[in-house]
Amino acid sequence: MVLHLMLRLVKLVFKAPGDCCRCSKHRTMSSGQSLTSHLTSLPRLRSLHERATSTHPFLSAAQNGSLSSELLGYYLGQDRIYASYAYPKYIAGLIRKIDACPEVPPGSVAQESILPLLSSSLSGVVHEVQFFDETAKKYGLVSYPPSARAGISRPPYTMRPGTRNYLSEMARVAEWNDTWQEGVVFLWAMEKVYLDAWSLVNDKLSEADSAQAASPVQQALQVLSAHWSSPSFIRFVNDLGSLVDSLYHDDKELKHSAEYIFSRVLELEAGFWPTEEELLLLQSQFAAQ
Repeated sequence: MVLHLMLRLVKLVFKAPGDCCRCSKHRTMSSGQSLTSHLTSLPRLRSLHERATSTHPFLSAAQNGSLSSELLGYYLGQDRIYASYAYPKYIAGLIRKIDACPEVPPGSVAQESILPLLSSSLSGVVHEVQFFDETAKKYGLVSYPPSARAGISRPPYTMRPGTRNYLSEMARVAEWNDTWQEGVVFLWAMEKVYLDAWSLVNDKLSEADSAQAASPVQQALQVLSAHWSSPSFIRFVNDLGSLVDSLYHDDKELKHSAEYIFSRVLELEAGFWPTEEELLLLQSQFAAQ
């Protein structure tokens, strides 16, 4: 599937621009503030942003190293579903939208960066799934609760509600009535919130007392948070942000659309973090079977 998408990207690079009624014109933002700066500084979203990136119980426990191995493994299992299944399909949806509406302002950041960025995101997610598996194996993280029957581990019958909601929204944005520009904003928002959350975890763990021996789950958190706040990932998110800023300018309708998208992604990210209570309930259900 990834190879097929790569070939489509190559074809898109050499495809002549066409007319499309849904493509926005290149405008200049009179206020001088970029759209991404505007979105991340909205006062009405401050509480939701904090919930999605810092104050959720999962993140608080990750920051101080008290997160349980079971909950971290459970989270990785759900995140693997996102990365291996939903993310490639989402990028494929954006490629199809650009194919149908390829007009981008000549010489713009969008024209020069969008296809390489989408290509990079596809190749990156392949390595990301491998990273999940290698990290879980190295630190003994089980991505789902064990069954009480004969000690056999098996996945839950359904995805978490938060995972299912996230995947459903990604499919809607990529496949239905949102423009490809809105799809790019959604992609940037997902990556930006993820980066903010794990960067804070990495900072907090780095401040911890290094004289005390770290447990396996703490070591895993250090590896994961360092990976998800690495300079290469920061560059990728910043490049996506530059693309968003080049697409969206001083247009009230487009700005309002982006505000809704960012708010929605914050809601989805906050709901994606699992809790100990949720895991205990799932384990009790398995044990009763």
